[in-house]
Amino acid sequence: MSLVEKAKKKAREAEEAKAKEEKQKEETRKILDKTLGKLTKEVINGLKEFNGVKTKHGTLKFSRKTNGKQVAILKLLGPDSRTVDVDLLYVDASIESGYRDYSDDYRNVPYTEASVRIHTKERRPNGNYDYYPNYELNGLGLREYYGSISHYDDERMKKLLEEVAEWMSPLFGSK
Repeated sequence: MSLVEKAKKKAREAEEAKAKEEKQKEETRKILDKTLGKLTKEVINGLKEFNGVKTKHGTLKFSRKTNGKQVAILKLLGPDSRTVDVDLLYVDASIESGYRDYSDDYRNVPYTEASVRIHTKERRPNGNYDYYPNYELNGLGLREYYGSISHYDDERMKKLLEEVAEWMSPLFGSK
């Protein structure tokens, strides 16, 4: 085999490998999108049950959003126009990538996963979102709540939705 033929063969192999890699990335992306859609639908259907439910502090309202990765909000509407509405839970859905550090033996392990997060937020005076005591939630008898659901852990998702119901129980206590 001549040098020219070897060069052409190597070029062909490189092009085939690149095409195979692109196809594999596209298939992975489709699977992640499908998984994200499934998780998002299940979480939204679970939290929709709270829409319109009356509590001792007001009425719960669940609304869908389509901007960015935030897909829904669960609010507590005050019993009258003088009270302030409180954002209880936010639902974010996205495909995340990064690196994990499991232990000293496995540093910087890359990951890409479909992730749905149910969480609380409160805006700081400087405009940043950050973890610190949420006085609106504490005033309602609720604790700060953080959780996330990942595509490889369906059992965790069901458990997390049950934890949301448990977390919201102080709103339904006696008046």
